[in-house]
Amino acid sequence: MKPQSLAICLLLASCLWPAVVECGQAPVGQGADASSVGWTEILAEAIQLRAKVEHGNKVRVHAKWRGTTPHILDVFFEEPAATVVYPLVPWQSFSGSPGEPVTVTEHSLVFLSSKPAPSAKWLREISLERVSEAADAARNEKRSATSDAPRLPHPLSGQIRFQARHYSRYDVENLDLSVPEQQLARLTPGMMLWLVEAGESPSDLWIKPAPYEPKRTFDPAEQRLEPGVDLKAAGRQMDGRLRGIFGDAIRRARLSEDISEGARRKILREAHPAVRKAVFDYPGHSGPAFAAGAAALEGRMGDLARMLALDPSTTPEVRFPGYEPKTSLDTALDLRPGLGSAFRALPPASLSELPKLLGLLDVAKEEAAKGPGRWVDGQIQLGADQRQYEPSDAELRAAEIGDRIRRVVGEASAEALRHVLSRAEITATKVEYKRFEFRHVHVMGSGRFTYASGPVATTVQLDKE
Repeated sequence: MKPQSLAICLLLASCLWPAVVECGQAPVGQGADASSVGWTEILAEAIQLRAKVEHGNKVRVHAKWRGTTPHILDVFFEEPAATVVYPLVPWQSFSGSPGEPVTVTEHSLVFLSSKPAPSAKWLREISLERVSEAADAARNEKRSATSDAPRLPHPLSGQIRFQARHYSRYDVENLDLSVPEQQLARLTPGMMLWLVEAGESPSDLWIKPAPYEPKRTFDPAEQRLEPGVDLKAAGRQMDGRLRGIFGDAIRRARLSEDISEGARRKILREAHPAVRKAVFDYPGHSGPAFAAGAAALEGRMGDLARMLALDPSTTPEVRFPGYEPKTSLDTALDLRPGLGSAFRALPPASLSELPKLLGLLDVAKEEAAKGPGRWVDGQIQLGADQRQYEPSDAELRAAEIGDRIRRVVGEASAEALRHVLSRAEITATKVEYKRFEFRHVHVMGSGRFTYASGPVATTVQLDKE
């Protein structure tokens, strides 16, 4: 199938979508999902803000959707003597690039349209800088190793040219395709595929990828997930909330009369609690995966800073007024300070006290089974998860005893451990209990709140090698 034929097939397929092609309204269709369309519009607004901050009224910048297939959002840079256009394409499959590729973001393909006239040289230079900054082109275009890149499926022939952050380019000898688009979409999951054919009539083809599926499957206990949690649905919800937050923040900055750095930093600070809430509501960002949530928050705040025409590397850490950071580890006593006396009455985490701890654990587990904690609707305005676990005092006491045993066994040598267990006539080879992870949130105007994960089944091997 020729690229032109593929484009016709894609055009016919797009008719099945309820696409809206009205001036000023983003169309959705032909593989361009709502998320990619929404983030493409946000990128266009970020470009306009960058231009306003850097050039004021010297350059007019505006954006408009084309009522064509593929769906393209043109960003126009205009001055009295010249115009330069940057077509932005939400991720979708199509043939024929609408210009010179500039970069590919997580959701959009950015092009520079036909070469401007000599009179537009200055406008081309400054507009390319603004577009590249807003789209994070320097980071997106870093090349990675291609030694393990997949081969093109038969009958296509060619080789990979390079692989960037969000796309792979292959140089092919023949774009006369008989390979199903679905097969090409699976070639580089999570990355746009760009096929380029040179020759007398150069042509190219962009393929929207299949979703990236992690090779490593996550242990439900590791992510502290309740049964039935749909991570994909939760991810779509987080994405939608972030689009709303980013769009509101950038639009507010762009339409404001005060576009000073201080005003834009204020908008960034004010958006921080909402971004944090959206990120940490995602189930995969809780429990031991809390570090993943912290990294995601840092990345999203860096993205928002860049789109607000701020340098993320010089943006001070966002802190609430009067906030003093907590540097110690979060523990059960942060959650339930009243358990201090009960914990102090327990044997210390020492090898000599291990037999006592093992005996106490059996009793504590029985008490915890009789009085378990519960899942409740979390007070999300105070940093809790949508479904928050409230452990009972008995569960926390059993977990503390189990954690002390785990600490002792982890630090003791196999020989010393065998000696202590043998003297106490303990023949068990493992210990099982339920432990908890803790985290704290500082809420502006309300203070610091500590939360527990759900109970996590934990095994400690007593027969160390």
